[in-house]
Amino acid sequence: MARQGAVRGDLTLSDLVRRSVGRVRTWTVPHADLEGERTQQVARIGNNLNPTGSWSDTHKGATKAVELTAN
Repeated sequence: MARQGAVRGDLTLSDLVRRSVGRVRTWTVPHADLEGERTQQVARIGNNLNPTGSWSDTHKGATKAVELTAN
């Protein structure tokens, strides 16, 4: 919707970007080191789950979900 103003000629694209950037709010993590560790742990979990998801996609006709979760 905001881009329509630039398209209609009300604003230049540069003005539109400047106005939009002025509305962005940033935040700072109180304990950045802990947040970084948490992010790494979540990535490790995802890396461990990825092969399981790939295997289940490949062999979805050969097993039932109950069998997969039981192992």
